[in-house]
Amino acid sequence: MRITEKHSLYVAAAILLSFVFLSVSFSASNSAVWDEPTHLSNGYYFLKTGDFSMNPSHPPLTHYLFAMPLLFTDAKLQANAGSYTNYSYVAFAHDFVFGQISNPDRAVFTGRLFFTALGAILGFFVFLWARKLYGSASGLTALALYSFSPVVIAFSSLALTDITITAFYFLTVFSLFYYLKNPSVRKLLLTGLLLGLAMVSKFTALYLFPVIAILLIVRRRELMLPFKVPFESKLEKKAAVWRIAVFMAVIAAIAFAVIFIFYQFQFTTLSEAVPGRFLERGYELLPSLKGPAQFIAEKVPLPAAAYIGGVIEQGFISSATVKESFLVGEVYAGGKWQFHLIGFALKNTLPFLIILAASLLLFKRARSKISNEAFLLVPALFYIAAFMLNSINSGMQHILPAMPFLFVFASKIAKIRFAKRNLNIAFAVLLAVLLAWHVYSVISMHPHELAYFNEIAGKEDGYKYFVGANLDLGQDFRGLMRYVKENSISDLKLSYFGTNDPYYYGLNFTYLPSPFFQPWVSGYAPLKQMLSSGYSEDCSERAGMIAISATNLQGVNLLNKSCYDWLRKYRPIAKIGRSIFVYNITEQARFK
Repeated sequence: MRITEKHSLYVAAAILLSFVFLSVSFSASNSAVWDEPTHLSNGYYFLKTGDFSMNPSHPPLTHYLFAMPLLFTDAKLQANAGSYTNYSYVAFAHDFVFGQISNPDRAVFTGRLFFTALGAILGFFVFLWARKLYGSASGLTALALYSFSPVVIAFSSLALTDITITAFYFLTVFSLFYYLKNPSVRKLLLTGLLLGLAMVSKFTALYLFPVIAILLIVRRRELMLPFKVPFESKLEKKAAVWRIAVFMAVIAAIAFAVIFIFYQFQFTTLSEAVPGRFLERGYELLPSLKGPAQFIAEKVPLPAAAYIGGVIEQGFISSATVKESFLVGEVYAGGKWQFHLIGFALKNTLPFLIILAASLLLFKRARSKISNEAFLLVPALFYIAAFMLNSINSGMQHILPAMPFLFVFASKIAKIRFAKRNLNIAFAVLLAVLLAWHVYSVISMHPHELAYFNEIAGKEDGYKYFVGANLDLGQDFRGLMRYVKENSISDLKLSYFGTNDPYYYGLNFTYLPSPFFQPWVSGYAPLKQMLSSGYSEDCSERAGMIAISATNLQGVNLLNKSCYDWLRKYRPIAKIGRSIFVYNITEQARFK
């Protein structure tokens, strides 16, 4: 039976309500994760002061959305807030969230709701585009793949930059697609506006410029402008190139106007807009250009200078910073090109991977226009390729903007038809089974979607392949508190990876070595200061009740990478959300 557009809307609404329920439930069940305290505190600071020098490492849209509810509470800035601009925005976040907010958990949950709403809006447009390209069945297939994706649910439920850039990256390309169908001034302005919103979401939105240029070249014969283009008649064969250049210039101008507005019409020098430590780092990396760079930074006022400074800083981080990562049992510094490909294969559900592979294999049978497919594959593959070349390996959230395009592309499988009726029935049943499996994979894991791994990795063994953002961002601290209370544990030995302050929550624990850059750690100081102080870790064996985050167990971010190798001969008696392992060394000596 064919699905009418009206009925498809009803089913789509039901799927989106399920998505919202899962997302809100995830938010209510999981503690604040890495970067959320900094986004919350920085957003409040930006809104209250208009000073972006606290942390220009990210554009402000995510910060604004997360912090807006705080404007209606009794939250306040500490008296020395400005002093953190040249010290540590991480320390500022800790002091603000656990010192100036009456209920940090409620503040985090409330702010997360904006991102759940944004995720639901994005899901609706995933449905619309797939339905437009391939039909109602494909629209619902794309929406089901999106709404029950563990990666999408996890990062639509957290107040991070990833769902923000994902939404506006997708919507910008979607708007461009419909502009080319029927050009108008309104659609041109909308495309520029969405591009601007993407750019104030995350600096990787700059990838949209080459992506848009490639797509316009593919569809150059269809590109028309809703106004007269100067010199076009004189350019003859180069007229299409000229139209592309004019189009790009117009949407770039609109986008930069959006940036200027979100940076509160800032017009100043780089030296005033960003912390001195950022500029000094740049001078160190470019010693031959220090003279002219310093002159520009100190003497030349720029519009939205904090945005420009942030782009430069992120460029340095991506190209020159060496951070530690973990992949398949190995702690290493720098980036590996296969990191995100392995993550894609293990962090997505098997049925989605099967459906995506089938869509690629049956590409011709779906009978769709290659130029339409370009609008799905070019943005997705470009984004993934860019992060494959990155020197920093973190987690699936970094390639999340590619996912909605792949869900739409994979949904074309629902329009495939065979010559024999029995084959069509069998194929439809198989697709239904795969989608049911996809849904079950997430529901059976809820509310621990952040730690999801498919059957290839083994759902309990994800920590052997990835830690950090692919498994462990400190989200299970609340679950650990419940476990301690339910089991009446009076003295816990704790090695925790996260920004939740165990002291604030009244946890009675003995500190075990944890990453020294966490602001709740006694004696916290920025990285260089900690290393120069001769800081060391006590990695001796312990007995009793021990709780350790998976990231720490694998030695990532610890000075001594083998600090907890001695724990490997024991089996945990419990796993809190698959990211915190609990051991009772006294009772389980028999497992040696």
